[in-house]
Amino acid sequence: MNRTTFPHTAVKVMLILLAAIILFHIAVTVKLIPYDIVWGGRITSNEQLLTAEIISITINLLLIAVLLLKADYIRHTLPQRWLNIILWAYVVLFALNTAGNLMAENQLEKIMFTPVTLLFVILLIRIAVATPEKRR
Repeated sequence: MNRTTFPHTAVKVMLILLAAIILFHIAVTVKLIPYDIVWGGRITSNEQLLTAEIISITINLLLIAVLLLKADYIRHTLPQRWLNIILWAYVVLFALNTAGNLMAENQLEKIMFTPVTLLFVILLIRIAVATPEKRR
């Protein structure tokens, strides 16, 4: 891959995966999926579940917004530096999440979500270091 080319494919993959993750968390919230396979199997009440899922969905929606801005899919005047700082914060967040998934009590969470969050880390690093093309 040419280093001067913005990684639009990485952004698109992230957007698709984030949409899937949000739908998954909505399914957990409405109890279509058992909540013992998320949050390390440590959720003990409906209140904890709702709080954790709202936080997770919000964090993922904010990342979608940042990705759309970084890739210039949405016109904006925000400095790329700010977007990069936010993306690096997400790299740290998903790296910690990957470590948390490795320590999850539920094997399904460990097997299924560890690779996903690790992929997020890799893709986000690729996106964070890239510079979008100038608009014509």
